[in-house]
Amino acid sequence: MRLTTHIGEYEIDQIILDLESNVNVLMKHTWELMGKKKLQWSLIQVRMENQQNIFAMGRLPGATLDIERVNTTVDFEVTEIVDES
Repeated sequence: MRLTTHIGEYEIDQIILDLESNVNVLMKHTWELMGKKKLQWSLIQVRMENQQNIFAMGRLPGATLDIERVNTTVDFEVTEIVDES
């Protein structure tokens, strides 16, 4: 399912929802475009299905999320893929 969403005042087109995911992931590049809001320290370890290495930078807590006019508040783990293989 691909939708348009707003995280705070930042609009993102073509997001992909994974309703079976255990964590909400936001890529480092998107976080930077949003103005590098302050992150909280996080113990979480994230691994992709193909075992690609991911660096979890921290948690973006309490982000206001609007998906097709449905509003909620979520925490995101800001991540960066560090293994190009």
